[in-house]
Amino acid sequence: MLCCFFDTDRQEPYVLGGLPGIPDTLGNPNNGFNDPNRRDTDTTKDEYNQSVYPKAAGTSDVHENARGSLTSSNAVNRDTIRKTSIPSADFDGFELPTVGDNLVVIGSNATEFSEPLVVDDTANDATKIGTYKPTYPKNHVYNTESGHLFEFDDTSSYNRILLSHASGSYQEYSNDGTYVSHIVSKMFEVVSSDKSSLVEGD
Repeated sequence: MLCCFFDTDRQEPYVLGGLPGIPDTLGNPNNGFNDPNRRDTDTTKDEYNQSVYPKAAGTSDVHENARGSLTSSNAVNRDTIRKTSIPSADFDGFELPTVGDNLVVIGSNATEFSEPLVVDDTANDATKIGTYKPTYPKNHVYNTESGHLFEFDDTSSYNRILLSHASGSYQEYSNDGTYVSHIVSKMFEVVSSDKSSLVEGD
């Protein structure tokens, strides 16, 4: 914790910020210089007298994603909800006679696609190329009490921007600019004026 004093006698302290570390104990919101946010609002539970932060005793209070954990709950959870082998449309071609010439519609053979793998495990398996492989201190993480997560990852070859909701919905821009939007519930898109879309690939 970093603090200064309002007065020369050092009787009126104020906290400027905190430094990362490994806390020995959980915080107590009833005591000064502890996170005042309680883990539970039920006064009969032990969590009522435990601060939200630090999350755990004996563990670094730097977020696991910022530390580069490949087993972080957010990344692993996103891998578990990935959609894979999604079939695309398949239709036969046809030819339609017209007055001047024939109209030909070329058929499409069914293919499939999968959402990109999240956790990169190329160190153990060259085929497991994922978007997430942060290195400390390049991944800048903001995490809230309920589990919302915001990441700006400057890791070489793994530059990412991630906005993840506690429900599991997320949006991610990966290193090559690929964008994934995964919505676990309903989605509404309202355009009050014009909308233009250009798809230059499949």
